[in-house]
Amino acid sequence: MQRRTLLIRGCQAIAAAIMAVLFVPIGRFISAPLFRKSQSSSGAQRVAKLGQLEVGKPMQVPIIGKRQDGWTLYPDSVIGKVWLIRRNEEAENPEECKVDAYSAVCPHIGCGINHSPDKNHFICPCHGAVFDEQGAKMNLEEPGYNNPSPRGMDSLICKVVNSDDGDDFWVEVEYEQFQIGLSEQIKK
Repeated sequence: MQRRTLLIRGCQAIAAAIMAVLFVPIGRFISAPLFRKSQSSSGAQRVAKLGQLEVGKPMQVPIIGKRQDGWTLYPDSVIGKVWLIRRNEEAENPEECKVDAYSAVCPHIGCGINHSPDKNHFICPCHGAVFDEQGAKMNLEEPGYNNPSPRGMDSLICKVVNSDDGDDFWVEVEYEQFQIGLSEQIKK
């Protein structure tokens, strides 16, 4: 073997080692989100006291949890918002009170849904999607109006529970995020 051939192969081996040292971490950095375990549910979270809810009047509450943005973890951030509607007065057992919870994310393109108290319905300010008080998609009688939402508001599992000390009753919501733009409610 000639000295020139030995030097060329030695330089090629050093270049390959440098490339491996650079590209393996870069490849792992880029592919890390593919291997990250996703949380399918954030679990039940106490969001409001039952006494704070008026019958038939929607109330928006934030959902607090861990949010990860790229590679940074924010432990106590707002990860979503929920509309709560109390459906009946307090019964003998407050745990029997009916409270509905709806995601405040529009199923059309993901904008935040607002409540219009004068018209008693929910409306998305982005493209005018309208929902009734039960979260169902509405078709208004306005000429030329076509509700762009593919489905009604996304309902969430909600229940009334007794507090640890036994004095107060809380509303617990299992917050989920759903895919937007689909006619069916499918979890992300």
